Amino acid sequence: MKNKDSSLNSKKYMESLIADTTDSQIHDLSSEVISMNNPVVNTMRNHTKEILSFMIEFKELMMMYKCAIKEIKTKFEILDTEFKIRYQRNPINFIKTRLKSTTKYY
Repeated sequence: MKNKDSSLNSKKYMESLIADTTDSQIHDLSSEVISMNNPVVNTMRNHTKEILSFMIEFKELMMMYKCAIKEIKTKFEILDTEFKIRYQRNPINFIKTRLKSTTKYY
């Protein structure tokens, strides 16, 4: 119960600091934000770590996707060269690849 009360007091304190923008209140806000026992800061820190983790996973996924596209393009280029040399007819007209930008996924 005490932890919940301190959380509510902390929330009220933060709201009062945000409402008043005088220099002394801003200074008080910085010391409150720096405090390691502040549940708001801890929650923000945990959310930030989670977001960074998702970003790293997403970048790794995009890297694997890009590498897979390069590998398939290379195989098609080999087939293109082989058809040009061994056979009179080449069913491959041109090879084009693309990777959508990450903004398209949102």
